Amino acid sequence: MESYGVVKSVELLDNKIVTPIIIKSVMDYTEKDKTDSDKSNAAYISACFTYFLVKDYL
Repeated sequence: MESYGVVKSVELLDNKIVTPIIIKSVMDYTEKDKTDSDKSNAAYISACFTYFLVKDYL
């Protein structure tokens, strides 16, 4: 939902300067006993991917 809001906001600006990039990690395994450490791990994976994407391609 939040990702859609970001993309829609940029679309409404209609300035063709900003291109949104949404990077998310999936942490919804079939396990029912997810913990906050699972959220931290997913956030860490997203942060690492973003870092290397920016470092290597921008």
